[in-house]
Amino acid sequence: MKTRTLFKGTLFAFIFLGSTLGSCKKDETSDPSGTYFGEEVAVGNGKAKAFITIDVTGKPTAVGVQLTEQALENLPDGSHLHAAHAEAPSYSLKLPSQKHLTPFDHITLDWNPHGHPPENVFDKPHFDIHFYMMSEQERFAIGPDDPKIELLPEAQFMPANYVPIPGGVPQMGKHWVDPSSMGGTFTQTFLYGTYDRRVTFYEPMVTLAYLQSRPDSVGQIAQPATFSKTGVHYPSRYRVKYEAGKKVYLIVLEDFHLK
Repeated sequence: MKTRTLFKGTLFAFIFLGSTLGSCKKDETSDPSGTYFGEEVAVGNGKAKAFITIDVTGKPTAVGVQLTEQALENLPDGSHLHAAHAEAPSYSLKLPSQKHLTPFDHITLDWNPHGHPPENVFDKPHFDIHFYMMSEQERFAIGPDDPKIELLPEAQFMPANYVPIPGGVPQMGKHWVDPSSMGGTFTQTFLYGTYDRRVTFYEPMVTLAYLQSRPDSVGQIAQPATFSKTGVHYPSRYRVKYEAGKKVYLIVLEDFHLK
């Protein structure tokens, strides 16, 4: 069952900024503000769920994933895996109905206990959080040798500094990375994904160790010159945060702009 949590005090505040959550009810037709959650999914010893936060004007201010502290405990050890991206345990998280304000349809939380290629880059235990711009039915239809994986978008639909990683991943597509972000120790980064000439997902990647350090970091999302779907709000930043008051981890897209 989907729930709604409303803020007291500053209605524009994001949940990850530590505002006090209230329980009062409002007429949503006059004031749509609040945080709306999708259904909880079991992860490790805890739970995960997707959410969208809306301000008083009806604009999305945050879309993301909330993990309880226990979700980082007793995760699959991946003893049967061989660092293959497609083999990662994947948890599908449904977004609430307010998703229509954004380009996103659903989110997957993918746990990579041994990391995945490229070697010596993303080979640490980490989560991939895919914010998909296609339906699950479309995504499931992407096979390992699907020729549409290699059909790339026109240049104006991708940030200028991103390049495609060779090959593709079933039920995902092709991943794109900013080469300048691949130096040093991998803690968190941001990827794009494409399929059949269109951008199909945004992807923050966060190591387990970085989450366990209880961070509060903000990264910029490189923007393309043109967006294929207009009339919706796109994020320009992503945040990784531990919220001590509620004992949850948040991986969030924020700072939305109407395109």
